[in-house]
Amino acid sequence: MLIMPTPLVTIAAVVVLGIGAQWLAWRTKFPSILLLLGFGFLAGPVTGFLPQDALQGEWLFPFVSLAVGIILFEGGLTLRFDEFREVGKSVVNLITIGVLVTGVLATIGAHYLAGFSWEVAVVLGALLTVTGPTVVLPLLRHVRPAGRVGTIAKWEGITIDPIGAILAVLVLETVILLNEPAEAAGAHGSVWGALAQGIAFEIVVGVGVAVLAAVLLVFLLHRRLVPDWLQNPVALMVVVAAFAISNTLQEEAGLLEATLLGIIMAGRSHYIAYNVGAADLAAVHHSERAAGPERLRDHAGAGAAVVPGRADAGGPPAGGLAVVAGDGPRLARAGVPVVAGAARHRG
Repeated sequence: MLIMPTPLVTIAAVVVLGIGAQWLAWRTKFPSILLLLGFGFLAGPVTGFLPQDALQGEWLFPFVSLAVGIILFEGGLTLRFDEFREVGKSVVNLITIGVLVTGVLATIGAHYLAGFSWEVAVVLGALLTVTGPTVVLPLLRHVRPAGRVGTIAKWEGITIDPIGAILAVLVLETVILLNEPAEAAGAHGSVWGALAQGIAFEIVVGVGVAVLAAVLLVFLLHRRLVPDWLQNPVALMVVVAAFAISNTLQEEAGLLEATLLGIIMAGRSHYIAYNVGAADLAAVHHSERAAGPERLRDHAGAGAAVVPGRADAGGPPAGGLAVVAGDGPRLARAGVPVVAGAARHRG
């Protein structure tokens, strides 16, 4: 008989299996999303080691929602407006016309093929319009499509998530109001008025809180009010607090807020210089180190300026390199040790 795991073992198992699956995917060059699904099925329905009741509770949905918000913020940090100028038309078509076509076809299929009522089918159609960064981004890291395809898929996968979530909530609320016309008329005047009000609230709350959070974060970093070793925790604190405020003011507005906050902060990245010392570069393979600035610029992203270190107080340390206006997290993920620089520097 299988012994039921304690809550501590359950949480630890989720962390170990999740990170272990991604490490194994890296070693085997296999899509991480597939291994994550496989590990989940094995730990849950197949073996029963992690029964469904073990992770249920009032905290589950808020925790998952917050985790998705953090993922969207991180994804927003990778979006650059110079990319959007090249692929913007395709991305806009995908998140507007593509969403409409997907929703309509999914609704029709759910009604005629699965036998759902129109009310359930339209809600399911709205839910199925979402691709989402948790699926798209791991696949892009594995496939690495050439040309504009990868950029379009990245932008669509990140921006479609808040749009699809808001659409699903609004569609569900509309279905509920249509089934309770008297109550809806008394509270909002009309169903369509309630729908327009919901859309307006989502946009106002999401955009407003994102802008305020970005102003606060840029102010803290620009004024050097946060030490280097606390920048990431403070940024996470602001992201979590802003997400909670948005979702409290308007349901699912936090997803829009988190995405916009990431995009805004990505556009303000020229306020942060990432210094890579000569000692850190020694840890990089000599063949990569030989092309130092070029290699670092590749990891940092288009538009980054990699400048030699000099001894003056306003620049990077002598003997090192500074990646200015680049993507520090991406550089770190590439395996180059990165320390947030103390000086604001423009390339």
